[in-house]
Amino acid sequence: GKLAVIDRGGMILTSDDIARFDGLPVVVGPDAGRMAGALMDTLSSRSELLARVRAAVRVGNRRWDLHFDSGLVVRLPELGTKDAWQRFASFNEQNAVLAREIECIDLRLADRLFVRLRPEQAASFGLPVEDA
Repeated sequence: GKLAVIDRGGMILTSDDIARFDGLPVVVGPDAGRMAGALMDTLSSRSELLARVRAAVRVGNRRWDLHFDSGLVVRLPELGTKDAWQRFASFNEQNAVLAREIECIDLRLADRLFVRLRPEQAASFGLPVEDA
């Protein structure tokens, strides 16, 4: 429930006056701090996309969900995170997904990806909209 600036290993550097670090992504989850360095190594291979990541949420102490400034959530797999990140980067280059009305891209399966449109966009296509 408290924000702090951490180093690559998850050690707290400061929890005072952190507003000046608002350009850094927020990492959330029980082991997120300890695992953040490895994730940042992966994400930094595509710095233009990393700059748009607002938060990385550690799910089940196994994998990450990335929350982008556009509202998009990208679900990364437990294994093959680097490959999935490159797949997302290529998919974004080809389809400009960060500029579209997409709610979620799920990359947890290596041989396919799943895209969920935002409810208002899905409805405009006449697609059924699930209640959350």
